[in-house]
Order: sequence, then C-alpha cells, then structure tokens
Amino acid sequence: MLFMNSFKGNTAHQPKPPESQARRFRLVRYFTWTGLVMLVPVVLTLTYFLVQQGNFFLQHTQEDKEYFKKMQESLAQQQDDAARRDRRAPQAF
Repeated sequence: MLFMNSFKGNTAHQPKPPESQARRFRLVRYFTWTGLVMLVPVVLTLTYFLVQQGNFFLQHTQEDKEYFKKMQESLAQQQDDAARRDRRAPQAF
C-alpha cells in the first residue's frame, strides 16, 4: 500500500528536505544571479577593449599607408632625378 501511494503524487507522506538542503538551493539561485550580474561588466569591458583595439589598428594602418606612400613618392622622385642626371651626363664611349 505504501508503495502504491508513492506514485499518486500525495506529498503528505513524503519527508520534508532538511533545512540545509532548502538553504543550499536558495544559495544556488543567489549565486546564479550574482554570476549573471558580474558577467555584464565583464562583457562590457571586453567589448570596450575590442573596439579600442580595432580603432588602434585602423589608425596605425592608415599611418603606415601614408608613410609608405611618401616613401614611394620619394623613391620615385630620386629615380627621376637620377634618370635626368644620367641623361644630361656626357656619354663616354
């Protein structure tokens, strides 16, 4: 009879969990909320640093482009000057 009553859903005969178990489950809920609340600043901080890193690389990439463009123009100018100088120089055969 006791075996059959255990499947009927009657909770009057079931022993109550000890106080420590009920408290533990309440703490799990608080720890879960605390973890979720602490996750928000971490995500925001990582997002901020990711954006800053992207801006940093973009800025340095643009500076590198400008530097190489100036260097290329300078080398092209040097090549032009050398070509003109060589053309004006007397040919020694």
